[in-house]
Amino acid sequence: MKKFIMKSILLVLIIWLPWWSFVEYGKNYYAPIDYQTWEFKHDFLSKAVKEDPKELIIGDSLAVAAINPNLVSERLYNLAMSGMTPVDAWYYLKKYFKTGRSPERIFLSFGTTHWQGSDTFKEHSLGFGYMKFSEFFDFINTTENLSLFYRPEQTFDVFKDWFPFNYFWKSIVKNHHKNLASIEFFLLKLGLTPLQFNHIKSVFFEMIDDQSISNKKEIKEMMYKTRGHHFFDFNDTTNLVNPITKFDGWKIHPLNDIYLRKIIELCNEKNIKVVIDFVPNNHTSWTQYRPEFFQEMNKYFENLKSTYTDLTVSDLKSLPKELYGDMDHVNEAVSVEYSAIFKKKYFQK
Repeated sequence: MKKFIMKSILLVLIIWLPWWSFVEYGKNYYAPIDYQTWEFKHDFLSKAVKEDPKELIIGDSLAVAAINPNLVSERLYNLAMSGMTPVDAWYYLKKYFKTGRSPERIFLSFGTTHWQGSDTFKEHSLGFGYMKFSEFFDFINTTENLSLFYRPEQTFDVFKDWFPFNYFWKSIVKNHHKNLASIEFFLLKLGLTPLQFNHIKSVFFEMIDDQSISNKKEIKEMMYKTRGHHFFDFNDTTNLVNPITKFDGWKIHPLNDIYLRKIIELCNEKNIKVVIDFVPNNHTSWTQYRPEFFQEMNKYFENLKSTYTDLTVSDLKSLPKELYGDMDHVNEAVSVEYSAIFKKKYFQK
């Protein structure tokens, strides 16, 4: 029996260790292209770099693509990341300030989907491995009394129809949400969640696709040259309506509201000016917005400015041309144009 157990453990290790090694160190091959911006911006925290930019852009991929610091100011660094939300921004900025850097102004720039919902938090912050357990547990405690935003039970859904779990599955999810979340966090560290299996399965053939690997290298090279900026397409246009944006009305996700206020208060403590900037919105999507959307959005930010009197909020607009690289991201042409607008608006008196 003892030999059987030892052989079984050895067999598991022989199978699991190579898998875990690939999950841990092979993200440049199997992770989505979004990973490139996350790795580059988090390297900026961990490595001993000389840059201490006084102006920062913190936001999602729309900001990554739209604002090229080389066309704006030597003081500016684009630290936006694909899929970033205010939740991710809060934990990133806490780490950033611990490095001793002292920016004077921070531009927060998120697309409407990442204000209204937080659809990619789990996929990026956890899937790419950039949260410590203490940070993750802090996040879970913050979400505890909100409608479920982070749903660890999705990882364990396979059990919901299994006997005997099917008899008390709903009770487990309702009463042990935090425990399930903790278990999933450690399964992620072990490389044993559907998220990781699906990523590797969906892009497995890209490992031998020279073009895919070349594109990822090109993104990194561009970010080094432009202090964090890259566009997703050159001058191709695929102008589609974003299917997950709520065009009928503005309603910020309560969790985003909590973390946005935490960011502003943290910056106020450090005497850092906060500007909320909206990059150009997809021209086709722009036609879908209802008047109620802007009324509710303006009301929200006016209330926010009454609480934080030093806060600056720009208007959501769309440039009068259909030159967007894909559904939402601007291409090279509009990146050049909006960088000039950004410079005139914030860096030229």
